[in-house]
Amino acid sequence: MTHSSSLPDTCPTRPCPPGQLCEQVIVDCIPGVPCPQPPGRCVPNLPDTCPTRPCPPGQRCEQVIVNCIRGAPCPQPPGRCVPNQPSITCDNVRCRDGTTCQLINNRPQCVPNNSATSKIATGATKEPYNPCAATSCPVGSECRVRQVQCIRAPCNPIAECYNPSKSNGCGTNESYRDCASHCEPTCAICIQSCAPGKCQCNQGFYRNASGQCVTANDCDGSAGTNPYRRIR
Repeated sequence: MTHSSSLPDTCPTRPCPPGQLCEQVIVDCIPGVPCPQPPGRCVPNLPDTCPTRPCPPGQRCEQVIVNCIRGAPCPQPPGRCVPNQPSITCDNVRCRDGTTCQLINNRPQCVPNNSATSKIATGATKEPYNPCAATSCPVGSECRVRQVQCIRAPCNPIAECYNPSKSNGCGTNESYRDCASHCEPTCAICIQSCAPGKCQCNQGFYRNASGQCVTANDCDGSAGTNPYRRIR
């Protein structure tokens, strides 16, 4: 089937053969010039399902629930793009007292302790206690599990927030502090309060104008003017 050459070659005027549909072609527009109507082209009419639906970055395809009629073929569920969400595991599931998170059929579920379900559930695996699942750390830091000693076993580990990107990136004569001082050893007068975590000069060293931690003898001559320059 052909269409008249007097009509624009666009989807409203382009008939496609069975099993195909018309898709608009992307055109480049020039500023200040009327943008032409995009032409059309015939492409295979694929079902709108997740295998054929591309989603933009930061999104994933999710199948839409459909109602099936008994005795009739159930249609393939269509797909829709939804924002990505962090995967749910026993690491970020907090169960009530008396229950334990277990992976059942690869999905985390809270199962009562010593229940029949926890013993006979297919594919059930018990994961170790993770205190980070119930701990919120400041932005830029991460949670890690730290083992502790106790008088009576079992000794459950505790959650500890730390900054992985900065804790080992300090220079000579300085170390990282979670509670950084506004009055790091410098020659300028400042207030005594807690600043965001950063690398600061060690005891007995002072930061010079070049940003390096040096001894008092190597300071630029103004050391001693800051009454709070020493870290206590």
